Amino acid sequence: MELSSEASVFKELVRQGGDPRATAVATCLGLGIAREEAERRVRDAEPLFADLGPEEEE
Repeated sequence: MELSSEASVFKELVRQGGDPRATAVATCLGLGIAREEAERRVRDAEPLFADLGPEEEE
């Protein structure tokens, strides 16, 4: 499965050791999503972040 360019950027930033939550917010901001909405989306997706481990960026 090929990732979108946004998802590819997210994956690379997290792979380099970035905080996945902060990276998700930054990706949303880059897409023009308001910060409040981006932060709400990250909160709503918290179960997904809790399950992330090494090499599971996708």
